[in-house]
Amino acid sequence: MAVRYFSLLCCLGLAFTAQAQDCSRPIPGTNMQLREKDAETQEFPPGSKVGFTCVIGYTPAGGSPSSVCTGGVWTPVTLTCERKSCGSPGDVLHGHIEYHDGTEFGDTAEVICDEGYKLVGRSQLSCGDQGWKGRLPVCEVTKCEPPPQIADGVYYPESEIYEYRESIQYTCSKDFSLVGSKYRSCSGTGTFEPEAPTCSNIKCPNPEVENGDRYGGYKPSYKYKDTVQHKCTTGYTPIGDDVSTCGPDGKWSPPLLRCERTTKPPKTTKGPVTVGPGGKVSALLLVHNYLV
Repeated sequence: MAVRYFSLLCCLGLAFTAQAQDCSRPIPGTNMQLREKDAETQEFPPGSKVGFTCVIGYTPAGGSPSSVCTGGVWTPVTLTCERKSCGSPGDVLHGHIEYHDGTEFGDTAEVICDEGYKLVGRSQLSCGDQGWKGRLPVCEVTKCEPPPQIADGVYYPESEIYEYRESIQYTCSKDFSLVGSKYRSCSGTGTFEPEAPTCSNIKCPNPEVENGDRYGGYKPSYKYKDTVQHKCTTGYTPIGDDVSTCGPDGKWSPPLLRCERTTKPPKTTKGPVTVGPGGKVSALLLVHNYLV
């Protein structure tokens, strides 16, 4: 009886010792941390209750954040933490947003403007704990300064500033010809394209064709881009094109038509027919008065 009583006391003592054991500071789960008031304590007496929160950039996704010290062991924590989502930062007029990884905490996005528009602000955004960091940039239309006027010519319309794709048109003074493109446009780089034309007083020599006649393009003088048409007189064969244009170098292109005398094949005639002895027939073939 005494032995049995002693054994019972020993068991109760061991149970009491186990129940009275302290807990060391618990280790947080994935993407968690102890609440600030619990983080500085190293030992926790039995029955202590601690709480966990999600680290910066993460948000609770279910489960209990609490744990209790029981017999020197912490009860399981069921809290789960997932990355915060920043969603869409908004729409960019005349541009779009490219997401390199996604829209969650730590991800980045880049704002890209359409052609002819330039970015005002920072192009990169970063998803933070409180949403996208920084202000959403804007895309403004590219503008061009008015180009200088050209010698012996003008362009219109004139304006203090031109926006992307707005065009101007050039004309030259009287007796001058435009060399180059007639139109230029404000490009996405903020400059006018293509290069500015020039106004030139280019003249080509009088288009005389020996043994030929002009049947198109009669003018007292010929300047850049003027055209003429020729044909050969009877008895002459044309060599080259019948239409030529006055080029920027003051020369006709292609070269003016050439007319060469037509070569005719020799005429062949038969001579008189004679009957020889025995009834044989012979004939004379005359070519250009030569006997064959």
